[in-house]
Amino acid sequence: MRDREHLLLADAPPAFADAVVELLSQPQLAADLASRARELVVRDHGWDAVAAAFAAFIEDVVVSA
Repeated sequence: MRDREHLLLADAPPAFADAVVELLSQPQLAADLASRARELVVRDHGWDAVAAAFAAFIEDVVVSA
């Protein structure tokens, strides 16, 4: 995940508060971040990605056995 592409990172309480205010005052930014973050999660951690990783793991186990 990348700052300002998928989420707003904030390491301190004032920065966190600023990020919250920014998202509340810019609903389109919030929607864009949410959409891109969801796409990333589905791509990297959705059922298709998990199944492919599991199949590769099983293949490696079978081949090395």
